[in-house]
Amino acid sequence: MAPERRTLLVDRLEHDHIALVLRAMRRRLGNAELAHDATQEVFLRVTRNYASFDPARGSFEGWLLGFVEFTAREYWRREVGRPEPRGELPDGPAESEPLPAISPDLAAAVNALPVRDRALLVLRAIEGWPAVAVGERLGMSTTNVNTAFARVCARLAKRLELPDVA
Repeated sequence: MAPERRTLLVDRLEHDHIALVLRAMRRRLGNAELAHDATQEVFLRVTRNYASFDPARGSFEGWLLGFVEFTAREYWRREVGRPEPRGELPDGPAESEPLPAISPDLAAAVNALPVRDRALLVLRAIEGWPAVAVGERLGMSTTNVNTAFARVCARLAKRLELPDVA
């Protein structure tokens, strides 16, 4: 593709689709700075591969979101340094990982939580996953993840009779 046509294509893509791509990247990566970088990478890839788009196989937005998905996974692996959160929740720590020493009271309080709340607590507080990734895993919106996490922490603090930190 000629450089001037490529420039026109990039301008048109950014004008018409930047909000869609940026929103999807923020949702996938949970980090605004990474989302902006990844969005630019998507547009570069789309311009390089534009000739492969076939309208008979699907919509342009669907084709574009395929690049979003691929690029988000690549950024997740590269920037976070671990596989993207997918699949089933683990049953427990891996054999080689030592269990953290916690008080019996805390263990009892955590074990008393419903399964979803325990999963939320482990993924957010222990594994350090972003709220977006936890929401995708547990089928919740990011707002619901943050609200539920705050409530779980408050319930644990109340059960353990910890002072209010608000």
